[in-house]
Amino acid sequence: MTGTSSTGEAPDKFVRTYFHSRIVGLAFVLMKIRSAFAVTALFVLPAHVALAKSPRVTDDMIFTNEEQVYFAKEERRPAPPFIAVKVATNMQDRSYMVTGIDPFGKDMPLPSDVIRSIGSPKKLSRAKSISFDVAGQALELRRARPVTCWAAIKKSSQTPEGKDDWFFARDVKLHDQGGRAKVGDEAANAPPLILRMRNVSWAGGSTNRPSLVLYVHKPDNPDRAESYAWTDPNAVRIGINLRWMQASCTIDGMEKPAKSTPQTINR
Repeated sequence: MTGTSSTGEAPDKFVRTYFHSRIVGLAFVLMKIRSAFAVTALFVLPAHVALAKSPRVTDDMIFTNEEQVYFAKEERRPAPPFIAVKVATNMQDRSYMVTGIDPFGKDMPLPSDVIRSIGSPKKLSRAKSISFDVAGQALELRRARPVTCWAAIKKSSQTPEGKDDWFFARDVKLHDQGGRAKVGDEAANAPPLILRMRNVSWAGGSTNRPSLVLYVHKPDNPDRAESYAWTDPNAVRIGINLRWMQASCTIDGMEKPAKSTPQTINR
């Protein structure tokens, strides 16, 4: 015959066995939850990462002395040569490449003394301008902002219906420190033109206000604009309409979504 002793050992043993089994069961449940979470993380995290934007391969900075050259000519002083420097940053290994470019953004040789005078490209990431001397001449290069434009040019020929026909160009790239871009196509009966942009800061004491200026040039007269438009230098966009051509340029990275939509306007 079995029974409990007066000391209560059998009930204690039963209680210990009962709670031991409960703890083991709880640990097993926790392990299952942990495993399920790990499996979930294994499948969810890569999907989340895949949705992230891929990093840019390069990030370019451009500095030019467009304003220095322009005002020297305007004041009939000896003008320094036009110098534009592009500093390309490899976003993957953080390496730098310094090259010279012309007003249209095409690569061109850069004097070695200019490269040496620029200093460490890493320090230029927050610089608004670069100042240095080359061959006894003081140079000032201002940082440019990249710009994207569209342009339309009226063709010299009409449509079969006898209406005006237009040549349209998208994603036209330039910058606001004397950057230029050629638009048009003679073969398409669209007379070529050149868009040019400056961010003008006048000398101290001038009554003129700083302005963002968009110029339209003919290729055979690159120094004299056919016409131009101007706006506040902090504006996001600038446009021009000469009837025979139209263009609109937006500072990259500054455009914000429109607050007004057809739905809100029609309410």
